[in-house]
Amino acid sequence: MHFNFYAATLCVYLSLSAYLFVRGWQALPKLIILRVVYSLVFLFFTSSILIGFYFKSWFPFSVVNFFKAVEGFWVLFFLFFLSSAVLADFLRILHHFFHFFPAWLIKNWQLAKQFYFYSALIILIIITIIGFSKFAHPQITDLNIVLNKNTDKKHDILIVAISDVHIGNIIGKKRLAKWIKIINQQNPDLILIAGDLFDQNFDTSKTEIIGNELSKLKAHYGTYAILGNHEYYTNTEKAITCMRQAGITLLRDQSAVIDSQLVIIGRDDATNMERKYLSTLLAVIDTTLPLVVLDHQPSNLDIPVKYKIDLQLSGHLHNGQIFPNQLFLAKNWPVIYGLVKQEHTYIYITSGLGASLAPIRMGSKPEIVRIKLTTVNKN
Repeated sequence: MHFNFYAATLCVYLSLSAYLFVRGWQALPKLIILRVVYSLVFLFFTSSILIGFYFKSWFPFSVVNFFKAVEGFWVLFFLFFLSSAVLADFLRILHHFFHFFPAWLIKNWQLAKQFYFYSALIILIIITIIGFSKFAHPQITDLNIVLNKNTDKKHDILIVAISDVHIGNIIGKKRLAKWIKIINQQNPDLILIAGDLFDQNFDTSKTEIIGNELSKLKAHYGTYAILGNHEYYTNTEKAITCMRQAGITLLRDQSAVIDSQLVIIGRDDATNMERKYLSTLLAVIDTTLPLVVLDHQPSNLDIPVKYKIDLQLSGHLHNGQIFPNQLFLAKNWPVIYGLVKQEHTYIYITSGLGASLAPIRMGSKPEIVRIKLTTVNKN
């Protein structure tokens, strides 16, 4: 079944690639050097998916990782150019029946095709530059949350929460160091990482280097993290080792009491079909304290409401990362971004700090979430 699916997907991809190649070829001027360069560039990008996904076992990890990085950009470029080509053909078919193109356009048809091709290319370059700029400049999102619950502690607690860093072939040591500096500048009492700290392309040979960088995270009560789906797609044990060497407390269906002020409950990712139920975790917890749940994938949001969780932090969806992906996600997920309150439960789904596939953000911001958590006694 898997073989048939992959074979069918490969056939569709190659067919669409051939269609796109021909349409681009037809739009180019008849200069041999230009068409040779076009053919080589197209072959290079097309091969990135073949090497990075279908034939990765044939090549060394470093080669696959390089083509994985190229693949991320190519997926976006491919979809953009494919949409542009389909739109052009759709208009051409409509013109065949309704004859709405002006005479000067028909007279200069080849020139018009070239103009359309170059316009699409320029627009894509502009989108890529803007998208990378947004990715490279994360924003601070402030939340003020007041909980009505008994506690002996009177002062507020400042939490800095991040998710979906995706350390790997896109996010390396240099960018990670920059983000850690920003996080530490917030002077957090507590740092929470809601999954996907590592990407599926994490180079495990860099475990010590990345671990040393992560160890620079500073918070009064420490740093706590859970696993996301990408930690299950990479070498899970290496990712766990890296976190522990960095002094990050990993919660896998476990909880931790923070200075008698609140309880952090870390759920294992839903990728693990055998993860414990939230009710099981709550059975051994002092539920009179404020309860903060970390659950990477924001599905079944009625569960934290049912069990009177005070705050749940999730990620996973990147708020679509690149428009119009938000429209498709909204059809399958109850909430894809932001703060919602259902009864007594606050749920915040962050758009994440890093990026998947390519370092581009459009219609979605990378963020570091700063939460001022205030507890007011009921009595």
